[in-house]
Amino acid sequence: MTVALGVVTMNRPAYLGKVAKAYRRNLITESPVFDYLYCYGDGSSPKFRGEYGRSYGVLESIGATVIDAPENRGVAHAKNALLYVICKETDADWIILAEDDILPQSPEAVTGYIAAAEASGLSHLSYALHGPANLAGPVDADDNVAYYFHSIGAWCLYSRECLEDVGGFDENFRNAWEHVELTLRLGAAGYTSGAYRYADALHSSKWLSEIPGSIEKSRSE
Repeated sequence: MTVALGVVTMNRPAYLGKVAKAYRRNLITESPVFDYLYCYGDGSSPKFRGEYGRSYGVLESIGATVIDAPENRGVAHAKNALLYVICKETDADWIILAEDDILPQSPEAVTGYIAAAEASGLSHLSYALHGPANLAGPVDADDNVAYYFHSIGAWCLYSRECLEDVGGFDENFRNAWEHVELTLRLGAAGYTSGAYRYADALHSSKWLSEIPGSIEKSRSE
């Protein structure tokens, strides 16, 4: 089993720096819990070039391939670009797509998610506790998975099989909802749970955290 992790970023080099350090600190013990690591910079302002250089350097020190796009085309395009490169260049069985404000606190942010997916038979899980939408807690749970009313797209696990079957993100969704539309397609195809019952690993709150205030500071490009 091989794992690829891809992170997207835009105009938030300080956030990416924190994320890069969390990856280095918490996803590498005796060896990395991922086989491939990619970062896609989605056409950030030139004024951030120096800061991004430092953040990219931390990622490159743990083996990341950095793609710094010349123009901003939106988060759906950025995630599709990562999927294209990962599927073309690697043999990854599992793919995690992350945004630049989610901090792994444990190797289980990768290994635990995959174990939960394999035990449940689901091909897609997503971290539900980014922002306030799901603070009321899950609507249901079992031994491996908790189900939430709202779909969140900041840390998402996909099997390669489900993406090759259903396809990637609809780029008409430029800065939001792209993950919801894909999750609904995956649910309709039987790869994950359905609407208003979105699946997350049961213990994700122990494995991931968010940079405080990151949703409020998201950009609209």
